[in-house]
Amino acid sequence: MKQTHIIIITYTQPTHIIDEIRPKHRKFLDRGYEAGLFIASGPNSDKNGGVILASGDLNEIKQLIKQDPFVIENVASYSYHSFDPIKYATAYQVFI
Repeated sequence: MKQTHIIIITYTQPTHIIDEIRPKHRKFLDRGYEAGLFIASGPNSDKNGGVILASGDLNEIKQLIKQDPFVIENVASYSYHSFDPIKYATAYQVFI
């Protein structure tokens, strides 16, 4: 069973700076999906950051995140929250 990870992104710079980098960040996200590591991603409702839902080896995910333009440009901080999905919807089984 793979662990699931909730990655919380918190912006550390003003919105106009984030807006300039966001297209490169979204292109970067494609790499996580292509690698089979990312399940879902998007901005949080108050627009001061975002969330990535990922599955797999946390060290591999962290290595990939180091290549995120938000990290490279030092405009966001990341926190990682991992759990073992014991109960889940049938449709989610493909990620475990």
